Amino acid sequence: MNTTYDAVLDKAKSAYESNDIENAIALFTYLAQKGVAKACHYLGIIYSFGDGVLRDEQRAEKWQKMLIDILQRHSDDGDTDAMYELAKHYLHGDFVIRNGNKAKTLFFNAANRHHAGAQFQLAMLYKVGTNSCPADHDLYLYWLMKAAYNLQAEAMYYYGLELMRSNKKQASEWFIQEARMKGFWLADFV
Repeated sequence: MNTTYDAVLDKAKSAYESNDIENAIALFTYLAQKGVAKACHYLGIIYSFGDGVLRDEQRAEKWQKMLIDILQRHSDDGDTDAMYELAKHYLHGDFVIRNGNKAKTLFFNAANRHHAGAQFQLAMLYKVGTNSCPADHDLYLYWLMKAAYNLQAEAMYYYGLELMRSNKKQASEWFIQEARMKGFWLADFV
């Protein structure tokens, strides 16, 4: 997204947060028509919940479908943020049919392009294990380490705990301290 759209998105969010729904809808609609996924997300929420307007499931679905289409298009173009967001939709079945295999593939593609959030999500999939991603402790640690070194706060915390279990105290303390500095609340309790 370019800075012009960023400024308009900020205005739209501000209007939404101050209950100026009419202005928010106009700005979000403008952005959605320019291919800004976050604007589609907000419009889907507004119409789905009837937030300041009459609830309209057809309009909500229209914007939700457009959101997925935009994320897919950007993902196909190699945008790792879009891959990550689209993967989360497939993982949870938000606005798409739940598909763990697609989610894993998208997380994997973004993770291989150094997307820290995708690396962390992939680590969590390997930690917990699912039908599409069997539990694998070695792959969990591999992706967790990658995400931690890419400064993803939760990953830094969990990787610090893993190092603590391995008696690597100094490294453990560094990762947990960094997670704390990035605002990850659990790090305050270690």
